[in-house]
Amino acid sequence: MKQIFILLSLCIFSASVFSQVPEKINYQAIIRNSTGDLVANNEVGIRIQILQGSELGASEYVEVHTAMTNENGLLTIEIGTGSIRLGILDSIDWSAGPYFLKVETDPTGGTDYTITGISQILSIPYAFYAKKAGNGFSGNYLDLSNKPDLYDGTWANITNKPSTISGYGIEDAVTISDNQVISGDKSFNGTVTVNNPINANDAVNKAYVDVLLEKILQLQAELGLNDVEGNHYKAVKIGSQVWMAENLKTTKFRNGDSIKTTNHAMQDISNEFSPKYQWAYNGDEENANKYGRLYTWYAVTDDRNVCPTGWHLPSDYEWNELQVYLGMESEYSNLICDENNNISGILKETGTSNWLTPNIGATDEYGFKALPAGYRRRFEAAFEYQGEYACFWTNNEYDYDYAWYRHLYNNTANICRTYNYKNYGFSVRCIKD
Repeated sequence: MKQIFILLSLCIFSASVFSQVPEKINYQAIIRNSTGDLVANNEVGIRIQILQGSELGASEYVEVHTAMTNENGLLTIEIGTGSIRLGILDSIDWSAGPYFLKVETDPTGGTDYTITGISQILSIPYAFYAKKAGNGFSGNYLDLSNKPDLYDGTWANITNKPSTISGYGIEDAVTISDNQVISGDKSFNGTVTVNNPINANDAVNKAYVDVLLEKILQLQAELGLNDVEGNHYKAVKIGSQVWMAENLKTTKFRNGDSIKTTNHAMQDISNEFSPKYQWAYNGDEENANKYGRLYTWYAVTDDRNVCPTGWHLPSDYEWNELQVYLGMESEYSNLICDENNNISGILKETGTSNWLTPNIGATDEYGFKALPAGYRRRFEAAFEYQGEYACFWTNNEYDYDYAWYRHLYNNTANICRTYNYKNYGFSVRCIKD
């Protein structure tokens, strides 16, 4: 067996041991070939093994390096950083020694290890051993021997302890009692209980704010709203939403611009691109006063806004939220009609003064007073189904030609989610921002 000529033996284990993972050990050796010549300025393959018990003991750790020697044949590596490692260096129980260092080299830089040296490790790296050393302390102060008599395990019996937070060197802390000013942002985990306010500067809790918000929304609903032309509308609070309780009948956008209408009520607009029109049913203004006006989807989604300030055209999701509050089983559904609940009936005005008989299921439990204004077709210039259908636009399009709306019938208690041409004329119910 050829021997490695080692310049620094195992004493180098006590140099440059790092306590963080992975721990490393500096190793240096003079490399000579099989004829005894220095292997200078050459790449050398080297395999390191740590053996337990004897020179023929079991291998606890193996790693492989490829490193350059200097002009004097000196090779320097860090054990613990090999390109291939088998085992974990810092998991070796150094108290279970003795341990031996086996070093094999290939002066040609490969893995044909022809030169071998084995030396006992006589100096255990302190940081490694300390990491594996037994800890005689249980973690309980009372288990310590020769501890001071002043502590009996009870915090209250410790003498001369500080009586204030600042006495412990803490300058910014929340105390249980006494008044204090706390600077900076604070974050609390868990439940923070805040009582209902009494004084002008008291903080308020969510429950208190929710009650006030509920009252505000209710007052807003009771006060109703006016559009840009001065038309007044009743409003109704349903769940957390406030809706108009009448169909929109303005002829102007919020900024005062007029919403156009056709030259005559029966004009065909099927070939017009994004027409922005409004109509009274059959061109009769008495119908507009009673049922509101009919608008194309392009008109009600114009940036100038048809709804009064503080209100907007409801989205498909906001209609869905209303339906869920009224009892729809699914939070969102692509079903055309909700056939399991009386949602249409809850929203429809009762009786047959405005709805044609039979007006099935109509209870109008919240005062929404959905009215059957019918609709205007885009072609053949036809107004249809007044007294039978109530059709309300959403602000969501289905595709290039179609948009979503809600449909209520006189002969069913179901509400339907469906889509139609954007240049149809449907009713509008605005919802509060």
